[in-house]
Amino acid sequence: MKFHPLILCLLTSGIASSLGASRGTCASEQLPTSSVKLQAELEKAASIGRANPFATNLALAPFRLLHRRYPDDILADEGYQDAVQRYGVEGQLKSLVEEYRILDLQHSGSQISHYLFLRSLVGYSTPAAIQGLTEMAALDPGFAPAHLTLAGIYGSLAFQDTAKEKFEREKVIALCPTAVPPLLPQAMPAPSLLLDQAESLNTQHGDPDRILALTIEGISQEECRWQHIHPRDWYRVEEKRKTLQSLRASYWKAWTIQVRCDRRAGRSEKADRLLARMDNSSESFRADPGSQYWAALVTLVQLYAERNQRKEAALKLDLMSAYLAAEPDLARDAQLKALRALIAP
Repeated sequence: MKFHPLILCLLTSGIASSLGASRGTCASEQLPTSSVKLQAELEKAASIGRANPFATNLALAPFRLLHRRYPDDILADEGYQDAVQRYGVEGQLKSLVEEYRILDLQHSGSQISHYLFLRSLVGYSTPAAIQGLTEMAALDPGFAPAHLTLAGIYGSLAFQDTAKEKFEREKVIALCPTAVPPLLPQAMPAPSLLLDQAESLNTQHGDPDRILALTIEGISQEECRWQHIHPRDWYRVEEKRKTLQSLRASYWKAWTIQVRCDRRAGRSEKADRLLARMDNSSESFRADPGSQYWAALVTLVQLYAERNQRKEAALKLDLMSAYLAAEPDLARDAQLKALRALIAP
């Protein structure tokens, strides 16, 4: 078994007495039985999260259970923190910081409690974590967990500092040669594929209710992904802006699928209401850079043309003409002509 780096660092740092281990060794045979057992349970809990990256509560539940079952084991704290920092949304990140802030106050003077509080800030208020961990390392240069966490932070893209990362890694190697700094940030959920599946099924005239269920789940996953990214300071403003744009485009795609599904299922009034909502919201894309506004108008024309709603489609075509007058584009001009043909008498 590959042992958790924090166990090894704590052993080397002389903090492992609370775990029942001797000081000054990285040898795995010295590890306390309880921590070895806990590590196996943490690995099992992590597999649940990997299989359900969008199901936040499901991913966090086993870590919360282990945190309660092992209240005096720092590995349970670290595993719980890692899980919240990977799968939690903003409210859960805030609650995590507050939980460990209170514990730090309740155990004033405890090095471990203060370390865990600072560690809870990583990814959410990382500059504050850097400041606190640096101060800890200065007061006790032999406290390996602080160096280990700092090395991970300085190795990240958002807080990259090659010189400081090298310094912290050298400290970690000196204190505990077998420990490896964490790779930060932890991977976020990839974009959902369910909307593409729903769209494909719709073009194949699949079951409308099945398609709608896929669409709703797909949007839920995209919302979850946005809620993972926007509160974390690992991600730059531009990256967050693009993710939000992607979410808005996903909603538009989902609505388009829903309109067509409801029409095929004979739910015309429901489809009309949603199409009206899409029409009203299309103006919100105008201020966005890129092609989202144009794509929204194309979709509206197509949806109106599919039900021979020529008047409504013509209004959107006029907007597209005005758009091209301001920003000429040969490819879009050709697309506009093709769309006009859809409603030609």
